[in-house]
Amino acid sequence: MVNGVLTPLEIQALGGQNIFTVIYDVYITRWFSAIALSLICYDNLLTLSDEVDFLWPKRWSSIKVLLHLNRLVSLCFISANAYTLVGTNGPISNTSCEIVLVSTGCGAYLSFSMCNWILLARTQAVLCHRPLGNRLLLAYYIVSYSITGILVVHTSVTLHGKIFYSPTLDVCGIAMRPSTMGFIWLAPLIFETTTFLLTIRKLYENAAEEYALGSKLFMTLYRDGVCYYLVIIGMWLLMLASHEIGLNLV
Repeated sequence: MVNGVLTPLEIQALGGQNIFTVIYDVYITRWFSAIALSLICYDNLLTLSDEVDFLWPKRWSSIKVLLHLNRLVSLCFISANAYTLVGTNGPISNTSCEIVLVSTGCGAYLSFSMCNWILLARTQAVLCHRPLGNRLLLAYYIVSYSITGILVVHTSVTLHGKIFYSPTLDVCGIAMRPSTMGFIWLAPLIFETTTFLLTIRKLYENAAEEYALGSKLFMTLYRDGVCYYLVIIGMWLLMLASHEIGLNLV
């Protein structure tokens, strides 16, 4: 808002919505961004001692590299997103907003692709006696993240010139919502669901063959797997729905 008047890009971003509703959404997003940054820092510190004892002495492998790289990438893009949302950094240029938001989206894509590669390796280990299934899972992963990568690139190109700094809300915004934005995370969601169901099925088979159905090991694995999947699917569904929020934020 300049001299009490909304800028053309702000008006386009609002799309007829009430400005006060959008202001409320922005403040809620700021709180959730701060929560996400706090949680990732807490999680890193919480497991650090175990990593030092059990992971660091192990020889380097692709999984170990991805684990460390994913920690760095996720921390960087969540920190950058929190910085643009906090509202205390002062006015920044539209170009800076575009760089930060596109980088955040690409960082999220890289982070989730690394997480799911690790998940793929775990699932393949569970299905160690099914080489055909492992090859199909690998192909499934490649197709899923190829589609997602194409959608990320298409969305980033479409948003060029549409990302701006809003002086009214002191935050970066998006003047339009590409139709592809809501489908970016659909393929990874299906992949996560597939690997979860395969893992649960295999754990059930192992429990039936080697343990009693109510064994502590089986129940622990089942409980942790269900909790993990519920958290992940909640995040995926939130991202699928987030493109409906008024002044779009990444």
